[in-house]
Amino acid sequence: MSKPPDLVAAEYALGSVDAERVPWYAADWLANGHDGPALRELAGLDGTDTGLIGELLPDALTEVGVAVPSPADAADAWLATLTQRLLAGEVDERAVSEHVSAFVSWHLDLDEIWRSPFTDLHVIVDEWDQGWGRGNQELAAAVRRLCRDHLDSH
Repeated sequence: MSKPPDLVAAEYALGSVDAERVPWYAADWLANGHDGPALRELAGLDGTDTGLIGELLPDALTEVGVAVPSPADAADAWLATLTQRLLAGEVDERAVSEHVSAFVSWHLDLDEIWRSPFTDLHVIVDEWDQGWGRGNQELAAAVRRLCRDHLDSH
């Protein structure tokens, strides 16, 4: 399955891109009408030379018209995408809090995640189905509010 270049750029900015899959994505981008020397070279790789893939990817993204965002912008875009999935009914509130908690755990060095809504969503994960704290309905409402506030602010 292919990924759009903007999502790959965000993953690259966050250090979480699956480099072995990038040549497949590049080949798909070529098939969709994009072109350029870095993109062609990237699409011709077999995925084993992750160092070369990492070197070529920023230029290939430029060739498809996508800039690598700052880590802060990439994190915001990631949460916006997850929020859109929540609002479309593809994931529920509990899944959102679990995904955000995992995201925070994987990106502890990213200063931008230590602010709301990331921090607020991260701590909610421990409250689901517990006899203390907020009930599940209140948690679900809090997740939706935090996600909508995030979308509204961007």
